[in-house]
Amino acid sequence: MPTAPPRPLGPLHSVVANDEGVRALIARLGGDGPIAVHARGAAGSSPHIVASSIVSGVGASRLDPALLVLPHLDQADQALDEALARSLDAVRLPALEILPGESSLSLDLFAERLAVARRVASGTPPQLVVAPVQALMQGVPPIDRLDRYARELAPGSAVDPLELAEWLAGVGYRRVDTIAEPGDFALRGDILDIFPAGAADDDTAVPLRLDLFGDEIDSIHEIDLETMGS
Repeated sequence: MPTAPPRPLGPLHSVVANDEGVRALIARLGGDGPIAVHARGAAGSSPHIVASSIVSGVGASRLDPALLVLPHLDQADQALDEALARSLDAVRLPALEILPGESSLSLDLFAERLAVARRVASGTPPQLVVAPVQALMQGVPPIDRLDRYARELAPGSAVDPLELAEWLAGVGYRRVDTIAEPGDFALRGDILDIFPAGAADDDTAVPLRLDLFGDEIDSIHEIDLETMGS
């Protein structure tokens, strides 16, 4: 799909984008090699505006994504919203936080981190990666091991149902009788229901049913969780 053109700059964005210091940063970022930018005295949403202005100014002249580091989780979420509102190709690298009442890491957050890592390592990385500093203190698998955490399934593909169930459990999915939330899977005879944890290109994970015929995927359908029908 074609990328939507950036929204027109508002008054504050225009002032920042045309600032002499920001223009100098844009010129340096257009060259080769990494560069670190420290914005001192920034408050409120000004770091988001500076980052959006710099990334918009650099445009397609730089293939590496810019990384915006913020001190708090909520500030990272706000910065992502600001970048997306400017029609920038931006993603969030989430921190693997343990939510109240939980004893293990969120599979959704882990899947989101893997998706960001795969996107950055691809030939079409995002323009901007937004991350709280906590996220940068946590490791991601090496690039050459990322494929171990992803499987591509399609009708006609050969698959061993028991091996696939073991793989799902090994990467953090929960085996249940009936799927209800992201990270669940259920294997009943020749039917495998999977509720993917997160999604690489969309905010919505869609529960899926794989109809198996022996060791081959016969069909894949979405599931209505209310009726559990395909």
